[in-house]
Amino acid sequence: MQTQLNSLDYNEKIDIIIIMKKQYPYQELKRFSVSEKARLNREITRTSQQLLIEYLGQFPDKVDSVQQFWVFNGIFLKATKEIIEAISEREDVLLISHIPGIELPPIIEREAIPCDGVEWNIQKVMADSCWNADIQVIVSLLGILIQVLILHILHSGAAN
Repeated sequence: MQTQLNSLDYNEKIDIIIIMKKQYPYQELKRFSVSEKARLNREITRTSQQLLIEYLGQFPDKVDSVQQFWVFNGIFLKATKEIIEAISEREDVLLISHIPGIELPPIIEREAIPCDGVEWNIQKVMADSCWNADIQVIVSLLGILIQVLILHILHSGAAN
């Protein structure tokens, strides 16, 4: 992450995830219901993140998009190098990870597939064209399969 920090311009922000040092007591939580576990996890998150959230609130021009997570006791935010370095010195922070930007390929416009009749996904893989194949071939193959099964049952004595 130091490489990303060194390449930042003054007041340029990058996306990061912060994982707090306070972790959930998973062994103790086993005996609780799912809703009780969720309530306890949210409470642990709220108390363990409170001081960091208050600290971040002092720098509205250097921090934005703050989102707290209770599923893993972490925080997502966009921050400047100065703030990230200050966060990394905190005793209540376990880990800071840079989230690189994700670039999606451009959307390619294609002819719309009608929604009436066969579903679009079936037409997309041309599965419906198989249905239009010579039905006699399918019936013949099915007949052969049934005959093989009957011979197997008779030969193995499974019918007895």
